[in-house]
Amino acid sequence: MKNMQTYEGIDFYPDISQKNKYYFIPAQPMPQTDSNGDPMISIIGGGANWFLQASAKWGAGAAKIEELTKRLQEQGLIHSPMDLSPAPLKVEKAELTLKTDKGEKILATSRSSGQYPFMAIFNTSVSEDLQNEIVAAFHGKKEALMVRYYATLALEYPVAMSLSGTIDVAGDYLNEGSSTYDIAIWLEEQIQKGSVTIDYEPDENAPTQLVEGVKKKLKDEAVIEIQRFLRPGKMTPDTSALKVRVEESITVPESIVAATDVSVWFINNPDDHIKVIA
Repeated sequence: MKNMQTYEGIDFYPDISQKNKYYFIPAQPMPQTDSNGDPMISIIGGGANWFLQASAKWGAGAAKIEELTKRLQEQGLIHSPMDLSPAPLKVEKAELTLKTDKGEKILATSRSSGQYPFMAIFNTSVSEDLQNEIVAAFHGKKEALMVRYYATLALEYPVAMSLSGTIDVAGDYLNEGSSTYDIAIWLEEQIQKGSVTIDYEPDENAPTQLVEGVKKKLKDEAVIEIQRFLRPGKMTPDTSALKVRVEESITVPESIVAATDVSVWFINNPDDHIKVIA
């Protein structure tokens, strides 16, 4: 998206339909934490039978959101904290996965809470072999135990185009009986010559079909204006300036995957999250 920016791991972008309104997307999920700030994750069991529990959320820390809010207010982009909101993400699912020498295995899936910060709870039984891999992740093995969120975000892409030029010579080649096809051909020739120009203002990520559709509509409307100019009594100098503008937008669902490495969750002893039952 053209106007997407990032601040301290938080993506943010303006609402194109409402001035001074911004949305944000946390770059990655994080653990739910207890009153001590420890992640809510544990593995309990013994021998061949183990049970893994974990809780995650796809949110941003309150302090970072406050910093971003202050930054946007200082820049005059928003007026109050209410003008910065979580992006309207639709979370399809969250997965807890484990990567081993044999490949990646989905341990558990959660539908999440459906609303920001999209709480997800995972519960699953694991074998002794998988328990060893999970404990290794607890102790710092990178990118082994992961939480991934799969979501879609409806992004609106605006496109604006203007066509302008003089058509005072149109009467030398066309008349009121000229077909729209003939006028369109003549218009295209003027565009190629540079006597009629098209100015683009598209979002750089706007779908090609939208850009081409707006361009076609712009030229169609220009043909209609030229037809009016060719009518008897209309071909006067003050009406020979052609100017047409078209603005349209399209909403496109964009897939987003956000991931967090469980190995970085622990701020205290990871062994506190492992309970062996004799």
